[in-house]
Amino acid sequence: MTTRLRSRRPAGLVMALLGVFLLLGAALGLEPDARGHATHEQLGLPPCTFLAGSDIPCPTCGVTTAFTLLAHGRPIDAARTQAFGALLGLLALAAPVLYVAGFAVAALDPAEILGRVGLLRFAAALAAAAAAAWALRFLG
Repeated sequence: MTTRLRSRRPAGLVMALLGVFLLLGAALGLEPDARGHATHEQLGLPPCTFLAGSDIPCPTCGVTTAFTLLAHGRPIDAARTQAFGALLGLLALAAPVLYVAGFAVAALDPAEILGRVGLLRFAAALAAAAAAAWALRFLG
């Protein structure tokens, strides 16, 4: 079983790097919307129906804008626009580095680490971060 995991590590790294480069390429091709949301509409996606119907931004309003700001080298603006989007962007940028470091230093497989942490706990932490960022938009 160890041999099988080791043989999958390079493929996982390649996939992680490819994913990050695709996200960054897409984000660099976009212009951050000055409203702090709606950048995703440049990709041909529809406007947020939650925002249109309630005049309140949904928990993910501004994620694409924040990621785009981060890709354009504006991390402070990204965090101010949508903290959760900035966090996701930083995680995406850090993923390949953490993957290589984990493999090089401790021969750790990211799937094994996620298995130890638990997918449900990881998802719950992301959901809590999204909820906190959404609440900050109303308090700030």
